[in-house]
Amino acid sequence: MKQAIAELQRTAEIAEHNQPYSEQAGDVAQAELQRTTSQECREAIEQLKGCEQSPAGD
Repeated sequence: MKQAIAELQRTAEIAEHNQPYSEQAGDVAQAELQRTTSQECREAIEQLKGCEQSPAGD
């Protein structure tokens, strides 16, 4: 699970880093995709962290 979280974190950071460049270039669709990717990765990270903290059997 730690590897999955690390990969999601990396993907979110890349999307967040590249989003302003896409916006500056006027590529609205790409910037929106990067925004969505980042948000979805962050949400998935929170869900995975919640699973880690839940007692087994829940």
